[in-house]
Amino acid sequence: MKYFTVQQVKIPESEQDLPNQVNSWSEACAQSKHWNAKMEMMRVSHQDEPQVVDQQILDCYQDCYLVQATDLEHVFHITNCWNQPDAVHTYTPGHSTSVGDIIVDNATGERYVVADFGFNKIAA
Repeated sequence: MKYFTVQQVKIPESEQDLPNQVNSWSEACAQSKHWNAKMEMMRVSHQDEPQVVDQQILDCYQDCYLVQATDLEHVFHITNCWNQPDAVHTYTPGHSTSVGDIIVDNATGERYVVADFGFNKIAA
């Protein structure tokens, strides 16, 4: 077993209703670096080459879960089915792992974004 950290964009409470206030996702993204990061990373499609991600986007992520698992697929399964509670330590409450979230292999430091299908390695 290995350890992985699941990172998610945490929208500040003051910005959570922004898309409704401005009636536009694009305007919410223009006004909030957190909404912009979330929406940009949710558009990630599977590719074989490492994904280049702007540091400003990465800065919007927070550690949510420490997961003991065998691989990325296992992390995804554990943090969606929630049937192995002893395998998860919560740093800060989040949601089930989904597209746009980042999984860090704690042994290697390699980061992967959850894509529309599978995982894309994030370029160092």
